[in-house]
Amino acid sequence: METIKLTLRPRDEDNSAAGYRVRLDSRDLGELEAALPAMPDSLVAALADWKAAYAVQEGVRSHFRISGVKITHHTAQDVIRLSERLQEEFNEWLNDGNKHWRELREALIPLLRRNGYGNGNGYANGNGSSYANGNGNGNSDRPLLIIDLGNDDTLKRLPWQDWKLLRQHYYYSDAAIRVLNPATALGSRPSYPQAAKIRILVIVGESDDISTDQDLAAIQQLEHDHPDTVEVISLLQPSPATLQAALEDPQGFHILVYVGHSRSDDDGNVGWLLLNQTDEISIRNFKFALSKLVRKGLQLAIFNSCDGLGLAQQLAQIDVPRCIVMKEPVPDPVAVEFLQRFFHEFATKRRSLLMAMRSARQGLEHFNLRYSEVTWLPTVCVKQNTEPLTWQLLLDQLQQEPAIPPPHPPEPRPPQISPPPGW
Repeated sequence: METIKLTLRPRDEDNSAAGYRVRLDSRDLGELEAALPAMPDSLVAALADWKAAYAVQEGVRSHFRISGVKITHHTAQDVIRLSERLQEEFNEWLNDGNKHWRELREALIPLLRRNGYGNGNGYANGNGSSYANGNGNGNSDRPLLIIDLGNDDTLKRLPWQDWKLLRQHYYYSDAAIRVLNPATALGSRPSYPQAAKIRILVIVGESDDISTDQDLAAIQQLEHDHPDTVEVISLLQPSPATLQAALEDPQGFHILVYVGHSRSDDDGNVGWLLLNQTDEISIRNFKFALSKLVRKGLQLAIFNSCDGLGLAQQLAQIDVPRCIVMKEPVPDPVAVEFLQRFFHEFATKRRSLLMAMRSARQGLEHFNLRYSEVTWLPTVCVKQNTEPLTWQLLLDQLQQEPAIPPPHPPEPRPPQISPPPGW
């Protein structure tokens, strides 16, 4: 499989006006370098305006609802117009630049179009890069696109899925964001839980004004449909002690799901979960228990809650191989339908994680008339050298329960000898 890398880095860390260094790496072309102008003020403003208007719509799972922050609501049409402005500003910026940047873009197009047709997806790499697999199922006939966006939170939040170049020439894939994780040994074999069923731990956090019961029902349906191969353990607004005990379960879990309220700090590096009415926690509060869970074979973490970039960053630090987060606050019905669609595609239709993610994300498009561009929100993040994940792979790694040996036949009883008469 060919790997194509597109890397963006600030030209001067202390001077944002200096713009970005861009490097394209490919097997056929080697390295091409160019300069991209700094994000114009109009683009930064368009992103901020859309974020502010989008996050306070009715039904959005936003931490504003629980923080007492004064908010101003906008009509759906207002938010749609702001999203259109953001898309226009974003594409104008990427269509700008000097001769070398234009040449780099032109060189990228035939690489993306190689093996022309198919469907697939992209996912962000936990070591600092975002991946896009041409067909989403790990076949080697599609190029693998890596977009390295550095550590710039504003870059991460831009709508890369709507870069016209990718939509036109790499339409079977997604653009994603970059998170950082510590360097790990290359070539290490993944571990899986020593379990006879695919084990899913669902944590239902603080749920005021949102329908987490529907999220939970969507996952419990998996156990109902596949009782021989799926086990779902659910925690409803657990205490920190209860959560830790579950994370330290000796068997471990294949998938961890959190539904409820969450938020990220302004710099996008720290995420917070509202565990219950009184406890707000971050990933680092349970880093030892989560690290043990990873070593026991955790394969995927899903945070079906708002503003999860900080969570993704922290999960990468403890070497979680893959996670799904929402880049911004997510409307309640969108969160529910996303989870339903994702598990239907991933577990029932047996599509790869990347294809399931792409299909589930694009299936949310009908919500855009009400909330505007919720299809920008779901993001897959993975660490370096993580193999493609499928439901079948999880099934193949299950441990067979030891057969119960048949009972031994009873020992023959010695014959009963009757005492002689008169005794």
